[in-house]
This record gives sequence, structure tokens and C-alpha cells, in this order.
Amino acid sequence: MGVAPSDAKVYFDRDTYGDKELKIANVNYIKHKLRNVILSDYSVAPELFKLSVNDALGFVADGGTGGPDGSIQFEKDKEENKGLAKTLGVSKTIKVELQRTNGVSLAQIPEERTREPK
Repeated sequence: MGVAPSDAKVYFDRDTYGDKELKIANVNYIKHKLRNVILSDYSVAPELFKLSVNDALGFVADGGTGGPDGSIQFEKDKEENKGLAKTLGVSKTIKVELQRTNGVSLAQIPEERTREPK
């Protein structure tokens, strides 16, 4: 009799298993970059909030999928996401700059937990 595969999701918590200084440095870098963008254009602040909320609202409770996972970059044509292209561009620019020195996903800019594949 074989054992059925599990549908468990595995999360990697950098606070427990990773380089905490690197995490803190990344978070500080993101804060610094976002602060500079907001100071140069105040209209970005509410749009950053809307981007984060709209991405988080993709959560599906029945399946435990979605949520703040960066998938909004593929949903920018939806009516509720119209006008977020500029703010999404800001997030993508920060992501590209961070990826020069380490791996970071778009979802990690607002959320510091990464998902490992099944």
C-alpha cells in the first residue's frame, strides 16, 4: 500500500532559518526607496496602499491561495486595478534593483515571507 502525496504548503521563515541582517537590510532598503518616491510624488502613497490592498484581496479562503503574492502584476487590466501601472512600476523597479545583489520577488516587497514550491 502506497502513501498518498501531501498537499501541504511549506513556508521558509527567514527570521528562524535565514540571515536576519540581510532581511533587515532589504526591508530598510525598500523603506528608503519608497520614502524617496513618495517624497518626490505624493500621489504615489495612496496608490501604493491600494496596490497592496488589491493584491491581498486576491486571497481565496476555500483553497488558501492568493493573497499578497505579487499576482496583481498579472491583473493590472482588471477594472479595480486601473491606474496602478505607475505604482506597480515603482515596485518592479525596486525589485530589479534588489535582485542585483540577492533574490527577491515582487511579493516580498510588501511581505517578508517566501513560499517554497511543493
